[in-house]
Amino acid sequence: MSIVHSHAVAPRPAARLTVVARHARGLALLAALALAGCLGASDAVPEGRLAIEVAPLSLSGLTDATYTLTVRNGLDETVWTRTVTSTQYGDGAGAISYVGTCDAAAGAELNTIALVLDELRDASGALTSGVDYMNPAPATDPVELTRTCLADTDVAVDFDLTVARAAQQGFFDVAISFSDIFCAAKLDCEKADGTPLELLFHPDGGRALTAVVAFACTAGPGSDTTLWLDRVVVTCDGGGPFEVDVIAGPGNLDPPFADPAQDLFFQTAVYRGVEQLDGTTSWNKAYWNVALGLNEAAFTNLGACTLTTTATATDGTLFDGATPADTRWPTVTWNVEIISSTGARTCHTHALDDGTGVATTYTPTTGHTFYGTFSRATGLAGVAAASPDATSTIACTPDPIVGGDTGTCTVVPRSSGYVIDVDATAFSPSATAGAVGAISPASGTEFTFSFTAPLAAQTVTISSGFSDTTVDVTATCSDGVKNGDESDVDCGGSCADCANGDSCVVGGDCASSYCAAGTCAWAARCTALRDQSAPSGEYTIDVNGAGALHTVYCDMTTSGGGWTIFRNAEVGSVTGLTTSWHLDRQHVMAYINTSGTIAYTLLEQLTTYAATDLTVSHDGNSTRVHFVPGVTSGTLNGFRTNGTNLSFTNCDTNASSYFTFFKTGFSVTGSPYPLEQNWRASRITVAQAIPSTYFGNVNLAFGGCGSYTGNVGYTAALGLR
Repeated sequence: MSIVHSHAVAPRPAARLTVVARHARGLALLAALALAGCLGASDAVPEGRLAIEVAPLSLSGLTDATYTLTVRNGLDETVWTRTVTSTQYGDGAGAISYVGTCDAAAGAELNTIALVLDELRDASGALTSGVDYMNPAPATDPVELTRTCLADTDVAVDFDLTVARAAQQGFFDVAISFSDIFCAAKLDCEKADGTPLELLFHPDGGRALTAVVAFACTAGPGSDTTLWLDRVVVTCDGGGPFEVDVIAGPGNLDPPFADPAQDLFFQTAVYRGVEQLDGTTSWNKAYWNVALGLNEAAFTNLGACTLTTTATATDGTLFDGATPADTRWPTVTWNVEIISSTGARTCHTHALDDGTGVATTYTPTTGHTFYGTFSRATGLAGVAAASPDATSTIACTPDPIVGGDTGTCTVVPRSSGYVIDVDATAFSPSATAGAVGAISPASGTEFTFSFTAPLAAQTVTISSGFSDTTVDVTATCSDGVKNGDESDVDCGGSCADCANGDSCVVGGDCASSYCAAGTCAWAARCTALRDQSAPSGEYTIDVNGAGALHTVYCDMTTSGGGWTIFRNAEVGSVTGLTTSWHLDRQHVMAYINTSGTIAYTLLEQLTTYAATDLTVSHDGNSTRVHFVPGVTSGTLNGFRTNGTNLSFTNCDTNASSYFTFFKTGFSVTGSPYPLEQNWRASRITVAQAIPSTYFGNVNLAFGGCGSYTGNVGYTAALGLR
């Protein structure tokens, strides 16, 4: 092991960085280089050591490998650079060990480690990059990783390279013993004799021009050869793009072919499978071929067209179809012009790495995510990328569910109908009512989340973010449990009304129609019921809160609503109707019942006396509404009804100014007066079904010459609030 202390910049606190190259498996005959490291500075030396250790590459026949390692600090200053060989610093077969430094100074501690593969050699001498192998780390595009260099602290650095080396076998003729993956690829539009390849049947009849994208690999005996392929896409200057869903099929895909002047594909087909190389081993080869029926009638209109796709192979799987980060992964790319700008066919036989558009390439270190995958072991194709769509399924149990209970929803991620392996973050569960819990596990092909049903019975739509389902929420009113939209056990909400003392949320939960601070109780007046949205009708109220209950009619709509009307048999004898109960002393409501037709008149003081409250008194047999009293001769007297002043000039000092509403069996008759007639004429018919038991006799007494008239042909009732 060599110790190096040379440094290209002024000395700074440093650490030791260990870089290790390890074996990896890839395309063709694959070699791998991994750099893994530790950094730890000695207290006695201001600069630490960079220890580079390379594990065996396991490249058959390889006798040496040359690498250039460069470390730059966060100021883009070169810490050191060195060319090392496997024979000088390793096992002579690709492994190396080396020690250097990194820069841990403040502001410069983010170091970049660059790796260049300069040369590979075997017994015949130097191998030719681009012919014998494809270089994943040339000097023009080194593999770089950044790590924070910490003084006196070990720091791990891992490089993973995969070298794609040319195989000596033919396209579909791989049949030798090996442990790495061999692949072959091409694009064909011609037969061996140079005539057009005609494979797929044109709708007009007969076979027609066909292009075939071919890809085949094997990882050797007992392996799980898995192919990865992106969509085949043809982009044209005059139309498209035209795509083939490579996971569809197998067989004919029957793409739309409605416009022969513009549609490029008259037919497409996908073929996938496993070819047995011989009868004695398990060197089965997986193949994936895509055939494109090219509609020559559209060539001139479409102009220049280029076919593109990318493929790779593994022994096993890639999570979410993505190549590992910090890795340059070997791939095969197709980037072939198949039609010229003049509409001529330009595709022919394009072999791998012959310079005509089918080439061995490498992914960037950020990786590449493939669209489709095909496993030799299972014979199944599917979407590889983590891109769930509306074909993802969601189901929730139980359904129906009792309100307030918690169920479970299961999501199966799919793309184009194929189950895929994704992260849970791909989904965003939601519900139109109730609540959803967190989705788990973190990744996989099936996820669950909880759903807590809302209390009210309803149909809830639950979404995974890509697809929806519905769940019926129900509740039972006899299960002895507070659930659903119940406010108390088996009552309230959509169940029976709750008794006084039971819990409530709104007045509608209670038999009393009144919810007082979360508990069912009697209301003291109709305004309290009105404020909890109770409709017009008969109710029981407790006027003074002492349990003296009265059945009343509540008019909830007329002139603001909240009018309390006592039964005629109780007029004048209800206790507790104090000024603290009678909140609105600016208005009273007089209802007129004429042969069953109900009308109302809203009574107020004359505008002149509007600042004076009305006075309501009770004598046991009647209730009297007093207007401005104490009048003298020559003063204005009367009242206001439904917004109209009805007034007269008092002719004497008679202070009478009131309506008297009598209970059953009591009345006062009098002579007809215009004041009473005009009052009745002001009435407005109202759609209130007030029972006749609430109506009785009324008398208007106003001054010595205003009115002293009893009801004739009608009855009246008084509403207070």
